[in-house]
Amino acid sequence: MKSFLPVSLLLACFALIGCNPVKAKASAEAAVKEFHEQLNKGDFKGIYAAAHADLKQASTEKDFVALLDAVHRKLGLVQSSEPNGWQVNATGHVNVVLAYQTKFAEGDGVETFTYQIEGEKAVLVGYNIASNALITK
Repeated sequence: MKSFLPVSLLLACFALIGCNPVKAKASAEAAVKEFHEQLNKGDFKGIYAAAHADLKQASTEKDFVALLDAVHRKLGLVQSSEPNGWQVNATGHVNVVLAYQTKFAEGDGVETFTYQIEGEKAVLVGYNIASNALITK
């Protein structure tokens, strides 16, 4: 009976809210690409402005922009970014968590993005980066 629970939950996701994990993941992956493009251009306020209300409740624009500025200033431009894990959660709404091993011009880091899927669009709910170079520079 326990083996049917994950399948049942996934089917309920499809039936109740039209969740498609593959589409949700693809939307979030496209949003990560856009995030990196904006980060490279220094459009930190644009990233914050487009973010989900939950992110804005958790972090002020000033603090979030300061974080992104530090990433950009200390690590430089994003050179490449390789997927390093993902998860789709559907509990009333659909969240996609993506991890990336990212190579910046001045160091490496592991980025974790959380997006909420709204229709076909992925909206940033959370961003974290773990990087020794970010701390030591």
